[in-house]
Amino acid sequence: MGKFDNVPSREEVLRRYFKIWTPMAETESIPVDEALGRVVASQKTTLYDLPVYRASAADGIAVKGDDFKDKMPDTSNFKLGVDFVRADTGDDFSDDYDTIIAIEDVVSMEDGLKLKDDVEVIPGQKVKDKGSHVHKGEIYLTKGNRLRPTDLAALVMGGHKDVAVIKKPKVAYIPTGSELIPEGCTPKRGENLNSNSILVENFLIEIGAEPIIMPIVRDNKRDLKEALYKASSKADIVLISGGSSKGEEDFNTKLIEKEGSIFQHYVACVPGFPLGIGFFENKPIVNLAGPPIACYNGLDWCVRALIDRWYHRKSLSNLEVLAIADDDIRVQKECSLLVKLNLYYDEDNKLHAVPLSHHKDSLVSCLTTEGQIRTIMGGEQIKKGDTFKVELLVHPNEIPRK
Repeated sequence: MGKFDNVPSREEVLRRYFKIWTPMAETESIPVDEALGRVVASQKTTLYDLPVYRASAADGIAVKGDDFKDKMPDTSNFKLGVDFVRADTGDDFSDDYDTIIAIEDVVSMEDGLKLKDDVEVIPGQKVKDKGSHVHKGEIYLTKGNRLRPTDLAALVMGGHKDVAVIKKPKVAYIPTGSELIPEGCTPKRGENLNSNSILVENFLIEIGAEPIIMPIVRDNKRDLKEALYKASSKADIVLISGGSSKGEEDFNTKLIEKEGSIFQHYVACVPGFPLGIGFFENKPIVNLAGPPIACYNGLDWCVRALIDRWYHRKSLSNLEVLAIADDDIRVQKECSLLVKLNLYYDEDNKLHAVPLSHHKDSLVSCLTTEGQIRTIMGGEQIKKGDTFKVELLVHPNEIPRK
């Protein structure tokens, strides 16, 4: 039997898992100025019209349209406060006036009113009607919207001081491994730096979750069990990394199976093939593979999907663009492969992709690429010179040029 015989794809695992896990996320009301990046819990409508009555559409003066109805009047005797008033952009003005002349068309307002010779005044011009900015009852944000700075401004303009949002899922992460030492320490023989905690923490923040990062736990069954229950008491979702394969000290999968349940162990997605997903105290638990790129892969396809499910939103997938392959990219029949890609623009502004291997290239290089691709199981091979879709992990302007 082959390594991937009867091992489901990541899409199949999620499809089956989501049939039995539908989170009932709670909502909370928070001030608009604290809501950046939060997910709207319900449809929002505007509370009133803006302008409330009317407003000037330009910096200038307000005049009486009837004075200009038939022909340009002699304005040399116009008096400020009688025949015209100042009315700048957004200003309301007295009902005695109904027309705006832009300040650029005004030569002088001293000793009468002098306008440019070629000015044309049409009664009612440059006046914004009631509700021309905002209509009362207008629907402008719906459930699932992730709030941007412009959305916050729209909320305030619509009359909202607070906004109902879906509570962030609390996600606890337990790094495990007797070889792990905290960041900042100098590794000795047999030791490895715990880089996964900072990876997981910031990945969770980026996708809208509240991370709870637990201390490193050694490969000890009693300590691992205690850490699992402690993490579960604090979180809505539990992540643990390491101990997911068949090593001598790989205890995590068996522990989850004994104390909770394993829904699926092993997924046809590499790196991170030993990933396990299940339930612990009726909460989702994901056992991520320990190597950093494998851990990232599990976060990117599995944990991201859990958070999207929590918010009942479509996946926040990366932008895809076309690039030219600078080398062959292996496509397997039995599994999907995450391939990290260094990207660059050539002198003709064409985008190129240089595939890296998590087996041959340094982990630092693989972690810092500008793009990636997930190959399709059984899909067509990608040859050097082929144009194919890549996922952007940076802004296009951050891609280097050669």
